[in-house]
Formats: sequence, structure tokens, C-alpha cells
Amino acid sequence: MERDLVAFVVDPSQRRKTLAPQTSSQRALMHELAEAHGLATSSTGHEPHRCLQLIKTAATGLPTRSLMATAAATSREEVAAMAASAQAAASAWSLCLVDVVPGTNIHYYLRDWAG
Repeated sequence: MERDLVAFVVDPSQRRKTLAPQTSSQRALMHELAEAHGLATSSTGHEPHRCLQLIKTAATGLPTRSLMATAAATSREEVAAMAASAQAAASAWSLCLVDVVPGTNIHYYLRDWAG
């Protein structure tokens, strides 16, 4: 994914690119990677064909360190510590729902987060 993103960023002939359909977690990662590269993003379509569109901006460029380089320089112990920290932090998160129509099936909308 990162290689394709870098190829798009450095190609001056492309201003916009629509990616193939991805899962919500893949799109979330691509949103993060795109932000690190100064790209604007937009999701289009409906599941399971929902896809991400990347748009170059004035801030588009390569980050000082790629995700692949960062991953290669991170030990398994560091990754385990980060994962444990993230899991502990997630258990303290709360969700505030506003403007919910009476009778809405909240379980339907929260199914992606059910562990």
C-alpha cells in the first residue's frame, strides 16, 4: 500500500487517484498514510465496494520517514508494548451518541467494534 501511495505522490501527471475497494480497516490505514503524505482523501461507494480517492494538495510530499522504515527499525518488544498500551487506552474510551432517532438499532451500527 505504501509503495503505491509513494508512486502516486511522486508522479507529476496524476492529481487524483481512486483506489480499489477496501475493507474499512484498510481504508482507515490509507487515510492515515495519506495524511502523512499531505493528501486529501474521500471515500466513495457503498460496502463492500467502498473505495478511497486520493487528491494531491499543496502540502503533498514524502514524509521524512516511511512507515516501512519505521516498522523495520521497531523491535517486536516495542511493538508489543505499543499494542498493550493502545489496548489499555481503548478500554478507557467512552462513546457519546447524540441526535439518535428513537428506535434506532444501535447494535447494528456498533457491530464493527464488537470484540
